[in-house]
Amino acid sequence: MLRHDMASRMKASGQFDFKDIQEQLGHSTIQITMDIYTHINEEKKAAVSNWLQDDMENIVDFGECDKSKSHQVK
Repeated sequence: MLRHDMASRMKASGQFDFKDIQEQLGHSTIQITMDIYTHINEEKKAAVSNWLQDDMENIVDFGECDKSKSHQVK
């Protein structure tokens, strides 16, 4: 459990990638590390999805902007 906690904290810090974690834990391949710690990637995917969903109101419909400009140019 201590190794798992350390790996999770390393990844969450944003300073280390899976290659760094692999070397620290002594896994012979990056695939072993990725297989064990894929939940970290899933958490990141969920965070990105949530961020995009929360930020949708800030996205501008450029098609609507172009229409309003054409009306103002007359």
